[in-house]
Amino acid sequence: MARGIPTVCVWGSEDAGFVFEFTATVSSRSSRKPGGPPGEAEILTLNPQRRVMLLRVTGWTDLVGGTLNLEVTEDVVRRLSMYKPAVCEDAAAVLYPEPYARIPRLRGGYLYYFTSIRSYDAMRQP
Repeated sequence: MARGIPTVCVWGSEDAGFVFEFTATVSSRSSRKPGGPPGEAEILTLNPQRRVMLLRVTGWTDLVGGTLNLEVTEDVVRRLSMYKPAVCEDAAAVLYPEPYARIPRLRGGYLYYFTSIRSYDAMRQP
């Protein structure tokens, strides 16, 4: 998905009795500057337990290191926080290199939700 493209995200499932649909925009990571905090590919290397956990929870056979950032409104964050995440990763278990070791504590942990993502362009094509 290209940066800045509006995207529809659907969280939940009709089987579970609920669907939470919202709009997001693909964006660049906030720390893309040279010498800034590491990206997710480096974090996965430093935290092999994260890769194992994600593969176990999702049932995937592989995980590509990297980041997909979706910008949403504060209302979407508030509404999503009302639901239990599939996984809560404790900030104390996540290693970052110095001088960025404080980042997991600042984030207060990591929440993972199952979702599906579609770009508007893909939805318009037959």
